[in-house]
Amino acid sequence: MIQAQTLVNIADNSGSKLGRCIRVGQGYQNRWSSCGELILISVQKLRKKRKFKPKVQKGEVVRGVVLRTKAKFRRKNSNFVQFHENAIALVNAQLRPLGTRVLGPVTRELRNTKFMKVASLSGGFV
Repeated sequence: MIQAQTLVNIADNSGSKLGRCIRVGQGYQNRWSSCGELILISVQKLRKKRKFKPKVQKGEVVRGVVLRTKAKFRRKNSNFVQFHENAIALVNAQLRPLGTRVLGPVTRELRNTKFMKVASLSGGFV
């Protein structure tokens, strides 16, 4: 689960490496965010090896979709899924991915949401 002030890894090739969650999802008094939800982040660190100009700058506020969380995620068939890191992929206002690749696997629940384009760019499903 991701809440405000959580540091998250950015798992795409948009040029950023680390971000901090500012706001969680939509709605009133939402406290935590899980896999497949939209959050608002501030870019904290950029990648060192940049062949091209990054698509985001340090300190910029952008949207991101949660790909992986450290907290256990329960599926409908009573299985639990857990990862070693909190990871997100950056998206624009139209919910299209900013990067052209997504690094690492994503959860299978991302397939049935409006972020299918992000899921198809990933390395695989868990």
